[in-house]
Amino acid sequence: MRKTLLILFTLSFFANFSLAQDLKPLGKYFYTISYFGEKVFHPGVQISINRSLYLSKNINNQKNRLVIGFSISNYVHLKNHIGLRLTPNVSFLHANNKGFEYGLKSGAGFMRRFYNGKVFEVDDYGNVKQKYLVGQNAFTYEASIVLAKNWYTRKSKNIRFYLEFGGFKETNYNESSLLHPVVNIGISQYFNLKK
Repeated sequence: MRKTLLILFTLSFFANFSLAQDLKPLGKYFYTISYFGEKVFHPGVQISINRSLYLSKNINNQKNRLVIGFSISNYVHLKNHIGLRLTPNVSFLHANNKGFEYGLKSGAGFMRRFYNGKVFEVDDYGNVKQKYLVGQNAFTYEASIVLAKNWYTRKSKNIRFYLEFGGFKETNYNESSLLHPVVNIGISQYFNLKK
């Protein structure tokens, strides 16, 4: 688990200082906000920051690119728990000359499950005390299929609409693993950092 996280964080760190090319008309970076549907219907929100790296460009202006990113997501399972996830991820995307993109995304990270209700603790003397932010920690890894459409505007505010469907697996949940199907529908805004 630690080795996987170390590799992903190392890749993110070095990619900020190397491998970059001029990414026009898109930006090198993009942030996203999306509906994060754990098991599709448990609502949540995901926010992420990403860095694009072009790998290749062929004659027909079709591009393959590697994207590294970091996302924060949450969801609410009513009358059960609230989930919070922190996930570094890597995507490989292929875009055609009309702006349609498809690819694969994977990542591994940390999840905290907060119980959705009051929790009390009774000590050895019979005293009752309410506990706050009670829950469980878990390691998660994810995989998803990405479908997207890039839109270019006249003011260089390029946006991207996307759909991801896949899932994440949670370990250390009752000493076993639990699969969570996920649907992500959102929008991205591209930008470049000023020199």
